[in-house]
Amino acid sequence: MAYIAGDQVSDKFDDSLTGGVEDDTINGFTGNDTLRGAAGADSLYGGEGDDQIYGGEGNDQIYGETGNDRLYGELGNDVLRGSQGGDFLDGGEGDDLLYGEAGDDLLDGGIGKDSLYGGSDNDRLEGSADDDLLYGEVGNDTLLGGEGSDTLTGSDGNDSLAGESGDDQLDGGSGSDILLGGAGNDSLYAGEGNDALDGGENADKLYGEAGNDTVTGGAGDDSLQGGEGNDSLDGGDGIDLLYGEVGNDTLLGGAGNDELHGGEGADSLEGGEGSDTLYGEVGNDFLTGGAGNDSIYGVEGDDVLKGDAGDDYLNGGSDNDSLDGGIGKDTLFAGEGNDTVSGGDDEDELFGEAGNDRLFGGLGNDSLFGSEGNDTLSGDDGSDLLYGEFGNDSLLGGAGNDALYGGTDADTLSGDSGDDQIYGEVGNDSLLGGVGNDSLYGGEGDDALRGDEGDDRLFAEAGSDVVSGGQGSDRLYGGDGNDVLDGGVSNDFLYGDAGSDLLTGGKGNDFLYGGTDNDTLIGGVGNDRLVGNLGNDSLTGGKGKDRFVFDTDSKFSATAIGVDMIRDFKPGEDKIILDKTTFTALKSVKALSDKTFAIAANPKAVATSPALIVYSSGKLFYNSDRGKPGLGIGSNFATLTGRPALTASDFVISP
Repeated sequence: MAYIAGDQVSDKFDDSLTGGVEDDTINGFTGNDTLRGAAGADSLYGGEGDDQIYGGEGNDQIYGETGNDRLYGELGNDVLRGSQGGDFLDGGEGDDLLYGEAGDDLLDGGIGKDSLYGGSDNDRLEGSADDDLLYGEVGNDTLLGGEGSDTLTGSDGNDSLAGESGDDQLDGGSGSDILLGGAGNDSLYAGEGNDALDGGENADKLYGEAGNDTVTGGAGDDSLQGGEGNDSLDGGDGIDLLYGEVGNDTLLGGAGNDELHGGEGADSLEGGEGSDTLYGEVGNDFLTGGAGNDSIYGVEGDDVLKGDAGDDYLNGGSDNDSLDGGIGKDTLFAGEGNDTVSGGDDEDELFGEAGNDRLFGGLGNDSLFGSEGNDTLSGDDGSDLLYGEFGNDSLLGGAGNDALYGGTDADTLSGDSGDDQIYGEVGNDSLLGGVGNDSLYGGEGDDALRGDEGDDRLFAEAGSDVVSGGQGSDRLYGGDGNDVLDGGVSNDFLYGDAGSDLLTGGKGNDFLYGGTDNDTLIGGVGNDRLVGNLGNDSLTGGKGKDRFVFDTDSKFSATAIGVDMIRDFKPGEDKIILDKTTFTALKSVKALSDKTFAIAANPKAVATSPALIVYSSGKLFYNSDRGKPGLGIGSNFATLTGRPALTASDFVISP
């Protein structure tokens, strides 16, 4: 072993020292020296001054010491230490250890598996080929992994780390760092501070950790985690997995079928292209699916969900959410809370679920389900299906031929334009047909039905209902209960059915049929036809040539037919029609004459009259036995207010 030294007394001399084939120790001391180790495992010390040191062959230890030194490990597994000053360290070939220490240093590992430590100040570390370890340590450092699967650690300071090619691991440490994975399947850890991460090509894992970070996956199937802070995550191309975690984060899936999790905080998530799955999770989040068939879940918080293009699935979760399906055939579930749900274009399915929700079908033939709560459903354009279900709901069909079902409780249903079918179902409901030829069904409860414009069919069904035809030639059916029916304008058909009903024809030539029980029929303006049917009915023809029909659909029964009150009969203008099915004794009679119709001076003379129909003191009698004692099965079946003078010509026999 040789010991070789330069000037130890004065710094005036710049030494050039070269070792031999053995393991040498070379010390330059003061001055700008050039030291060469040659062969052997040498120890080289630059001392003071700006030195150039070459290790040569062998596993050398090189110390730059004071000054701005240039250290070259060359061949072998070398250890290079820059010490003070702005040094340049080149490991050369072999598995080298490089320490920049104090000063702004440049470290190049060279060929081999090298470990580089920047030390204090602002350093640049380059791994070059093979699998290298780079540690920036204190200062604002730049670390370049080069080829190979490298490990880069920024430590303190605002560092820039680039893994380049290979499967690299990058850790920014503290400070606001920039991490670039490059080619390969990389893992990037931002550490503390507001960092920027870009995975580059291939399948990368990115962790924002503490701070407000910008994390970009790039090409490949990446995994991104924001960690704490308000982070921005961009998956880029590929099938990516993004976790915003804690903080108000912004997540963009990019191209590919991505999965995004907002985590805690008020987050903004956008799936981008591809069929994506988005979870807002905790906080008031904004979620947009983008192009593709997406699945979007608000989870907790007051969230805004937008499907955008594609056939999307949206679920608001808990709290008060806003859902918009956008373009495509979408399925939307509001979840808990008071939500607003819009289907958008195409044929959509909307479910309000729990809470007082507002559902808008938009364009297309949509299906809307209010479920629990007092909901508002609007089909908008298209032929829509609306189900209020539970609660006091409001349903509007909109344009198109719609079907509306109120469900339970007291609902308000309006068909709007189009030929609609409206079902109130259970509860005291209000039904409006709107423009078009509509069919309305009240269902159970005391309902209000109005046909509005068009030729409508209205079925009140069970309960004491109020039914109005409105404009058009309408058909009104009272059903069970004491109902009020108003035909409105045009030629209408009114059928009271069971219960004591009030039927008003309104304008037009109307047909009024009382049904069972004691009904009140008012023809109104026009040539009306009034059939009291069973019970003691009140019949008012109103203006026009009216027909008062007595027909029980069966053989005459005094109990069944009752005694009807005709309140405004006008002889010579109105007619009383007797049906042969009820008045069977008239089966061979085509028209009443002096032989079949008679006027009796008093009620006692009625029973002995030879006529079949007898009129006395404003009362009409059916005398089925014609002159025999008693009236047979007949009885008084009508009373005419004002006792108008009747003749046989005021009657018509119906076959």
